[in-house]
Amino acid sequence: MDQDRGPAQHSDDAAEAVRQLNHATLSTSAYPYPGEASKTVLGFIDMLNRLPQSLDQLAAGLRALEGRGGIVMDDGSEVSEQVSIVLRSLLNAKEALSTARGALQEASTPLFHMGGVLADGDDAV
Repeated sequence: MDQDRGPAQHSDDAAEAVRQLNHATLSTSAYPYPGEASKTVLGFIDMLNRLPQSLDQLAAGLRALEGRGGIVMDDGSEVSEQVSIVLRSLLNAKEALSTARGALQEASTPLFHMGGVLADGDDAV
């Protein structure tokens, strides 16, 4: 892992990877067999399994900044109130990720059992 890059750069890279996936799958031919769709869903599940840790670490970093007086609000609002809003929102995001992960796990079960058909009619794996 590149320790010289900050968390914002890594999250930007993740967003760029999703953008590239979106472009790569504009055509339905991006999924020539069900196995490709299954592997894609498994990748999404892996991502959703990892994101809660990132959100927890972001929350811990924000709490540490607040604890050492490292945050000021440019609108004059109370720092602790705004930090509480962010922390609550991060918890809500984690719950939403859990819901999404459950839905994708449900989708992955039938996908795992799907095989494709080759052009000559033979079953494909």
